[in-house]
Amino acid sequence: MRGTNFGLTKSTLQRGRTEFKRCWKGQGACRTYCMRQETFMHLCPDASLCCLSYAFKPRPLPKPESG
Repeated sequence: MRGTNFGLTKSTLQRGRTEFKRCWKGQGACRTYCMRQETFMHLCPDASLCCLSYAFKPRPLPKPESG
């Protein structure tokens, strides 16, 4: 096997690193399923979930006063 070049780069050898399309101003990731510490806010253009960490979840807007 001497001199064999498999053409692998450093980025393909990094374990545990997966790239997802970004959403929600770069704070979320488009996935089929959200992880345990995430919630989804809306759908991505490809109909997958825009998963957002609970730390980045925006607060709901206050209800307008009727009157």
